[in-house]
Amino acid sequence: MKPRLITLSVAIVCLWLSAALQAAELVKLNEQNWDATVPAGKEVDAIYGDRALVSDRVVAIVADAKKSRNANLTIRGVAGTVIDFTERGDQNDQLSCFYPHAGSYDITGPVEWPADLPATEGSAKVAYQLTPPEDATATMSPCTLVVGYELEEGKNYLTIRSLITNPTDETVSFQLADGIRADGDFKFGVHQPLNVWWCQDEYWQQAYGVIPVDSVWKMADKKTTKRKPRLIQYRSDSNKAMEIAAGKSVVLERRLYAAPDTMALLAKIAADQGQPTATVTVKVTDPDGPVAGATVKAIVDSKVVATAKTDDTGSLVAKVPVGSYRWVIESLGRKQQDLNTDLEADGEVTIESKLSQLGHVAGSVTDGEGQAIPCRVALYGLNVEDPNFGPDSAVHGVRNLWHTADGTFDVAVLPGEYRLVLSYGPEYDAVIKNIEVAAGEATEVAEQLVHSVDTTGWLSSELHSHSSPSGDNTASQRGRVLNLLVDQLEFIPCTEHQRVSTYVAHLEHFNAMQRVLTCSGIEMTGSPLPINHQNAFPLVERPRTQNGGGPTRHVNPEVQIERLAMWDSQSDKVVQINHPNIGQMVGDKNLDGTPDEGFRKMFGFADVIEVHPMGAIFEPLTVGDDGKAGRGNTVKNWLQLMNLGYRIPGVVNTDAHYNYYGSGWRRNYVRSTTDNPAEADLMEVCHALEKGQVVMTNGPFMEVTATSGDSTVGPGEDLLASDGEPVLHIKVQCANWLDVNRIQIVVNGQLVPEFNFTRADNAEGFGNETVKYESDLKLPLSEDAHVVVVAAAEGRQLGWVYGPKQGKTMPIAISNPIFVDIEGDGFKPNGDTLGIALPVEADHQPTHGHDHPHPHH
Repeated sequence: MKPRLITLSVAIVCLWLSAALQAAELVKLNEQNWDATVPAGKEVDAIYGDRALVSDRVVAIVADAKKSRNANLTIRGVAGTVIDFTERGDQNDQLSCFYPHAGSYDITGPVEWPADLPATEGSAKVAYQLTPPEDATATMSPCTLVVGYELEEGKNYLTIRSLITNPTDETVSFQLADGIRADGDFKFGVHQPLNVWWCQDEYWQQAYGVIPVDSVWKMADKKTTKRKPRLIQYRSDSNKAMEIAAGKSVVLERRLYAAPDTMALLAKIAADQGQPTATVTVKVTDPDGPVAGATVKAIVDSKVVATAKTDDTGSLVAKVPVGSYRWVIESLGRKQQDLNTDLEADGEVTIESKLSQLGHVAGSVTDGEGQAIPCRVALYGLNVEDPNFGPDSAVHGVRNLWHTADGTFDVAVLPGEYRLVLSYGPEYDAVIKNIEVAAGEATEVAEQLVHSVDTTGWLSSELHSHSSPSGDNTASQRGRVLNLLVDQLEFIPCTEHQRVSTYVAHLEHFNAMQRVLTCSGIEMTGSPLPINHQNAFPLVERPRTQNGGGPTRHVNPEVQIERLAMWDSQSDKVVQINHPNIGQMVGDKNLDGTPDEGFRKMFGFADVIEVHPMGAIFEPLTVGDDGKAGRGNTVKNWLQLMNLGYRIPGVVNTDAHYNYYGSGWRRNYVRSTTDNPAEADLMEVCHALEKGQVVMTNGPFMEVTATSGDSTVGPGEDLLASDGEPVLHIKVQCANWLDVNRIQIVVNGQLVPEFNFTRADNAEGFGNETVKYESDLKLPLSEDAHVVVVAAAEGRQLGWVYGPKQGKTMPIAISNPIFVDIEGDGFKPNGDTLGIALPVEADHQPTHGHDHPHPHH
């Protein structure tokens, strides 16, 4: 006798446009079917081997059921889950992952569709086995499950059914819950009249929702810890878990939908449930005509229950459940909120909203020769609110910023007075001025940003940045690339977390390949933090495969970095240690304060190391003792490393994750034989990084050379100065919005008082034009020395060009060291601890002196 089957139906909701398919299909993704099958969208994570369920209405990607299948860094263990879901017509995947049963089970398969699991004839379907994990706690239900995904032609949803079996000889309880990762600016809620769990990203225009068809189940939303699936709960009136008798099975059914917004979501659900609706037409205008993209909010009992946006004609037509609503219309700082309606079944209501008139700021920005350039346009309201063009994840309009790839722009803003900031990175003069914007008028802007700083022989670089493929943020990767372009970064390897990726398609979109040198790369992102993060580039991207063809993580940083360094058949690459705790790395593995072997083997595989924040070079020395928060004074610990005999170049990077002043406020200038980044040789630039031919900065451009006799060298190079008096040539240039007022020479990690020059006390050498400082300084040395030069603007800030947070940073540049040998027997470190020793054992020896080329390359 078959076990009694109890069925729970649940729906998760979306709108679809038709596409011409004869029947729903199940396909395993491969090179041949990829382009015709995989949807578009910012959050697409499909790879070869995943299953796609495709109908005329929707497409769903179910991750390959391998234990190693991860969507990205933070959305892991996605085997057999829904990782992409969107309409066939207007594709816009914003789903990170839908986890049946909240991701609590191990999933394997596909398996044969069970006879006890209902299915519709002619549908496309695939089933997976769910079992409790090996480390399951005693409180976890012992039930085993089979989850089936089914797609029917002509249906707007993906059906998800679970066959839950109690294999024990006792009645067991089973909690009904699914999980979802919908990250970033998604909002969450429950619409009680229709009993809908929903989430929506208003800006990226996608909503998802869940409803139980059986009214015995009430929807509930439960927030969990960061980066864990949010729970979609199904509760009975008694709030008790479902009871499953010994040896019996239960079938749970739910349907997954998506819609561009919650208003469309509720309309679809109401139609599916046969609930009455009314037609609401909203028309939004201002004195200039229809207002496209206005946000329309439906409010019941002071709660927003549905949201949508007007189309290009300023109109919105929606089916809305009957009831009384208050309507709020918002657009670019304007709001109208006293619009009330009582909607009856099959009724029709038209709402007309007239908003106040905006002004425009429009224009073009070129360089000093009249050529179009990318530009960051910032507008700060002086007697009016700052504009808000979009969230931190957006591409062009990010809060009060507008990023333009060709220097042209036209943005609508509230009338008023604004501080306008036009910039193109620290090599270019900025325009900072106040403008008045009048209603109904365009304030025209036509400005030239002069390339005032001469950086001949150097390329600016950002070696560490992220976007949505990294998994710990939702920033558009196209927006990241535009961030890099508007700040005139020239060497921009792609370094997403745990995925080899590329910027090429975005650069081609912006017609900007001629502006940059780029390559594929990765940030290996393991634990323990912060020490087990390393970048590498260039790497071979293997698109549409797990990790983009990159390596997997390891809990031992030494194993992980070696794996990374040896990847791609020991290919030539730069390996960068990110945000390190140098004390832990060199000799305090367990952070107990007692010297041990640390993770010293890492140095043998590393080419460069991050040493920011740079301003800490003027602060007291500390040694890391407690993870990320207490990782020490990194830049001074780096100087200590060189005193111990390590020779690893320093770099600084933004590690940008979002697009609001994300890129550019830290950078590295690296030696290059050409000033055209598109013509630069990738490996030449990589080798220059490895050699330490690098000056680190957040704005000022500094050149440093040392001369003895006929020999002149720069950062990262060796100089024989047998007379013990090399001559340093220091030149610092700044655009019109930056300055420096202090030059400090650092010898073997010591800030030498006699070589501390300030504009106030030592005016000689300082200037007020583009060249802020230039001088030749004889440096008497009594021993071999690594010499670092610092240029800073104490008491000053980066200011308006880099916004309210990064703009508060002191302008500063730090050269990589020049290694001076005065005995003629090669540079020898002096072992100075600088007053607080790094935790190293008495017989400590550097694991790698780090000459180039490397044995591991």
